[in-house]
Amino acid sequence: MLRLTPLRLAGAVLILGAALAGATPYLRLFALAAGGALLAEEALAASRLAANGGEEAGRIALARFFAENFAVSAGALERTVVEGADSVTGAEAALEQTA
Repeated sequence: MLRLTPLRLAGAVLILGAALAGATPYLRLFALAAGGALLAEEALAASRLAANGGEEAGRIALARFFAENFAVSAGALERTVVEGADSVTGAEAALEQTA
């Protein structure tokens, strides 16, 4: 997110269409980062409680499931944000030709 946000802001000024083309994957990536950070905090708190005799295995399992099944797509979303504008703008040109 730290690498992409300045790119998104600069892209919005330079090429509006390219910036808008990557908006949806950027927001999905932001949601993954925010969700992962919150679940990681919960898992750390749960592990501290478990060390004191609490039963918090469910929160740790949930954070692990999120990391192993959803957060792994972050790299692909980053690439889509940075390099995917041409496919979106190209599709628009193709649709205009068929109309």
